[in-house]
Amino acid sequence: MNTAFGSGNWSAFYGFSDSVFGGGNSFVYLEGGDGAGIADFFASANTRTALESFVLAGGAVFVNAARNDTSTPFDVGFGLTLVGANYSDTGSLTSAGIEAGLGSNGAGTAWSGSSFGHDYVVCAFEAACEGNVSTFVTGDSGDIVVGGRFGDGYFVAGGQTLPYFHQPSEGAAALRANQLNFVASLGTSVGGSGVVPEPASWAMLIAGFGLTGAALRRRRAVFA
Repeated sequence: MNTAFGSGNWSAFYGFSDSVFGGGNSFVYLEGGDGAGIADFFASANTRTALESFVLAGGAVFVNAARNDTSTPFDVGFGLTLVGANYSDTGSLTSAGIEAGLGSNGAGTAWSGSSFGHDYVVCAFEAACEGNVSTFVTGDSGDIVVGGRFGDGYFVAGGQTLPYFHQPSEGAAALRANQLNFVASLGTSVGGSGVVPEPASWAMLIAGFGLTGAALRRRRAVFA
C-alpha cells in the first residue's frame, strides 16, 4: 500500500462493514485470503448490492482473491466470477493492461509464481458484463484480472496471489501498485457530506473481516 499511495496516506483499522461503499469514498480495495475469506464477506446479499450501487454511482472497486478452496465458482459483482481449476504459474499483461499503464515503474509485462493466480475470471452472466469488460492480466489457466465500466464507476476482479509469491519480486510489487493506482484513478466520491475535498491528498483505510478491505477517499479539510 505504501508503494501505491505513499507512507502516511493510509491507516489500519479492524472491523469491516458495508459503510465503506459510500461516505465520500471513491475507491474500495478488497483483498481475499485463503479459504472462504471472500465468501464470508459476501455472505450477505446486502454487501453485493452495496458494492454494485457504489460502482454504479461512480465509485471504483478492485476485488482480488486467491482462494484455496476453489471448487465453487464465485460471483464477486456484475457477473464477474472467480473460477478455480488449475492454478496459474504465469501472468502476463494484455494490450489493455499495457495501455492502462500496469507495466510502468519497472513492473514489466510477464511474471511467474508458485502460484501467480489461484482463480481465473469469467463473465458468467453475459447480460451483466459481456462487452463491458477488458482483460488486463492473463495466465496459463485463463484470464486473471478483468474489469470494466458499469454505470458511472469501474469494477475490477482478480484471482492473483500476493506479490510475495511472484517473480521477479520487484516487478510484482510494482504491478500491484500500478493496479491499485489505475483502479483508484477511475473512481469519484460517492455519498459524501458535501465538503469540498482537497484534490492533492488521499486517505486510505484498511479493515479486516476474513479478508482485507481498503477504502480510499480524498482527505477533507474538516473532520467529524
